[in-house]
Amino acid sequence: MHPGQRIPCVVSAWLVLTLPCLGQQQGTLSEELSGLVHPRFCAAIIVRPGQIYQSDVGKSLQIPALIRFAAQQFAVDPDAIATLCDPRKIDQLTILVDPLPGGNVAFLSGVVVEFNEDVDSRTLVRAVWPDSSPSLDDPRLLRHLEEMAGTEIQALIPGPRMLVIAPAPTLELMQAPQKSVQNPLRNRVRREADSSDIVIVYESSPTLAAVQELTGFSERELRADPETDDAVKFLSLDIESITLKVDLQKSPVVKVGIECVRTSIASQLETTISDALLNLQIALSTSDSRRMLRDELEGELPPQLLDLMDSFALREAVEAIQVRKHGRTVDVSVEIPPLMVKMAVDAVEDLVGEEPDAADEPQWYVVFRSSDPAIWNKDVREAPDRFAVPLSRAPAGIRYVRVKRMDNDDYVIT
Repeated sequence: MHPGQRIPCVVSAWLVLTLPCLGQQQGTLSEELSGLVHPRFCAAIIVRPGQIYQSDVGKSLQIPALIRFAAQQFAVDPDAIATLCDPRKIDQLTILVDPLPGGNVAFLSGVVVEFNEDVDSRTLVRAVWPDSSPSLDDPRLLRHLEEMAGTEIQALIPGPRMLVIAPAPTLELMQAPQKSVQNPLRNRVRREADSSDIVIVYESSPTLAAVQELTGFSERELRADPETDDAVKFLSLDIESITLKVDLQKSPVVKVGIECVRTSIASQLETTISDALLNLQIALSTSDSRRMLRDELEGELPPQLLDLMDSFALREAVEAIQVRKHGRTVDVSVEIPPLMVKMAVDAVEDLVGEEPDAADEPQWYVVFRSSDPAIWNKDVREAPDRFAVPLSRAPAGIRYVRVKRMDNDDYVIT
C-alpha cells in the first residue's frame, strides 16, 4: 500500500485466543506454541477452558449447549464443532493475530488447538469445512477451507493432539524459522500470563510496524495524518500494551491495565474513562434518560443489550468500576455483581432453549418452465408455464431458469 492509501479501523480486530495447558506451569508458553508466535504478531488472549467449565459460572452457562447453538447459527455440523471446542478435551486453544496477513484485510487470526488426547483433526476439519482438500505437497495441510477477504484459510495438523487453522500467509509465518531474537508479544505474554481464567495481551510495537509498512509514514507523519483513524493512532502510537484479566472463580472480576507511552497520555486517558463512566451513570439514573439512551442506541445494539438499560444490575456494575493511574499505567477494575451474572446466565438459558423458527430462515427455490401437469402448483406458479418450488423438491431432468431466495415473503433474485 502506498502512502496515499489508508487502513481501516481495527479497534475490535486485535484478539488472540490462547488457552494454556492446565497441567503446564502457569504464565509460560509450551515449546510448541512458543515456536508459532511470530515476532510480527501483536496480540494474545489466554483462556483456560477447563477452569471456566468447572467454575460455578461456567456450569451455569451451559457451555456445550452454547457451542452447539453457535454452530447451528453458522450452519455447520454441531457435532463436529462440539468436539472441536469441547472444553473438557482442549488443553489449549490459541488464536494468533497477524497484522498483515495479505489479501484485502488487516489483522486476521490464526488458531492453534491443543487437545489432551489424540483426535482425528482431519475428520473434524472436513466435517466443518466439507469443501476442504488435502495439499499434494504436504499431507499435514488441508487447503481451501474457505476464503476471507481474498485470503485462503488453511488447516495444518502437526500431530494427533494439535490443529492449526489460519490464513495461508499467517500459517506460513507460524511455520517459518524465526531469525530475530526480538519477539515483543511472546515476551509480554510470558510476563503477564497468570492463573486467571482469561488473559488478553496486546503489544503495540508490531502494530506500529504494520501500520508504517502499510502507509509508509513515520510516527510523526502518522500522528499528523487526518485520514488515519484515531483508534489506529491510539493502538499504535499512544500505548505500549493492554492487558485484560478475567477471574470467574467465586466473585467474577475483570481487570484491565493500559500502559501508555507517556505519563501525560495516561492522565488524559484516566480523565476520559472517568468522564465516560460518570456520563453513563447519569444516563442510567432516571427512566427518561434511559429511554433517551435506548433511542440513541437502537439499531446499534441487539435488543437483549438494550433491555439491560432498565436493569439495576447494569447500574450496579457501572458504579462498581474503579479507575486508577499508576505512573504511565491506567488500571480499570470491576467486580461483576451477582445480579449481572444471573442475568447473563438467564440470557444464555433462554438463548439455547429457543427452537429455531423455520419461517425465519431464507427458503431457496428453483424456477423452471414445464407443461407437465404432475408438477403444477398454483401456490408457486409464476406464469402460465413457469413454477418455483423449494430446492429440496426440485424435479430432475428439467432446465432451470434461475435460483432465488425467499426471505420475509420477498423474492430475491440471485
